[in-house]
Amino acid sequence: MLKIRHLQTKRHYLKLGYSSHPVKRHKHQLGLPKSAEVELLRVVAMPTGHEACVQEKAAHAHLKHVHPESLVPAP
Repeated sequence: MLKIRHLQTKRHYLKLGYSSHPVKRHKHQLGLPKSAEVELLRVVAMPTGHEACVQEKAAHAHLKHVHPESLVPAP
C-alpha cells in the first residue's frame, strides 16, 4: 500500500496493488510527477503472484462497492 501526496493539488491518495517491486513501481509505472511524495505504508506477503492478483481484485471490488466516491479515475 502506497500513500501518495500530490503537492500541486494538495490531495492524498492510497494505492493498493500487486507489485514484486513496489518502490520501483511508483516511479516507472504510475506516471506520477517528480514532486509527488510517495511512502510505502504496508507490504503483505502472498504465496504467489496469482494469489496477490486475486486478492487485489477482491479488495478493489469491495472498496468500489463500499466507497464509490473515493475512486480515482484511470488516466
